[in-house]
Amino acid sequence: MICKFCQREFEDGLSECPYCHCVVEVEPQTLTRDERDTFAGVTIEQDGTEREGARPEQTEADAGYTEETEQEQPQGLHVFHIGSSLLWLGLILLFILGLILTFLPAFIVIAAVISLVVFVGRLFLS
Repeated sequence: MICKFCQREFEDGLSECPYCHCVVEVEPQTLTRDERDTFAGVTIEQDGTEREGARPEQTEADAGYTEETEQEQPQGLHVFHIGSSLLWLGLILLFILGLILTFLPAFIVIAAVISLVVFVGRLFLS
């Protein structure tokens, strides 16, 4: 299959281009006779009408029906999982850095006060 946006070729059955992530328009596929008889979803007939559930009755359109080979169905959107772990790692590091930068001035002030108390205590109490 060739992407209409980036013109690169990729394997059939994908719902988006793996290179530019442009959504591919999936053409409706003709069901085989067995699939049509057992299909429980909504079908759109050639005349535009919609039917729900299986179609056990035979119509005039079935008289000239030709059996087609099964084609691979699209598998849905391609999801990339590698970035989510990097995103979580970055968020955790930013949170830790934020905590350090938020409380660091308080630690510095407390340490300065304690060292000043110790210094003054040694001057006058020794």
